[in-house]
Amino acid sequence: GSFSLDYLKQICSSEYERVLTDKERDYLKLSEVLQLKPPEDITINFNHIGTLYFLDEDKDGRFTLEDLMNYVGFCHEKQKYYKPHEIQSMLQGACTLMMWQNVCTEEGEDDFVAWIGRLLYENENIAYFESRPGVPFIRRYTILLLFELLNVKSTHGVEFQKFFDLLQHAGEEEGLMSIEQEDMDDYVPITICQKFARYFIKGFVKLMNQLGFGPNLRHSIV
Repeated sequence: GSFSLDYLKQICSSEYERVLTDKERDYLKLSEVLQLKPPEDITINFNHIGTLYFLDEDKDGRFTLEDLMNYVGFCHEKQKYYKPHEIQSMLQGACTLMMWQNVCTEEGEDDFVAWIGRLLYENENIAYFESRPGVPFIRRYTILLLFELLNVKSTHGVEFQKFFDLLQHAGEEEGLMSIEQEDMDDYVPITICQKFARYFIKGFVKLMNQLGFGPNLRHSIV
């Protein structure tokens, strides 16, 4: 059945407090937002790139309680039109379409890549190495979140370790890191992750175009 908006907001608020690890912060980071668990009857999966893109309204890589409340309002509005077992796929489809509308231009692609950088940057303390001054690095754990969020295993048939190794090799080829340097073993430069994000979003736009979502359709979708 459907749920009242007040009930959904109450659940949302208590979940926000549950996953927030630092009470000094007034936003959730990526690893926290992925731990949000709606009630069993509400099949909303936050580990979905379109959903997170829609959820993070100002694209700063931070998820505020207001962002969550707005998303809950959107879900509540949509649930009137769908059967309970359809809701998750329909919501994800709606968010994916909205993301596509924003990223199908060159400027939109740049914005998406910048947003992925902010998501990663906000998720953990950035590391720097003396041998590569000015190059921000992130750890394996955050890369794993990116790997899962972008569905790399199902779309490319690559296991996480292989994906991580490929990113490190790309970093080495660009002179941003040295794989021989042991203290870099668990790290990848953020810019390399953003390069993958650009590759991902170009593929996404190409697929949408092949499915018939050409530029002319952009403004006709509500």
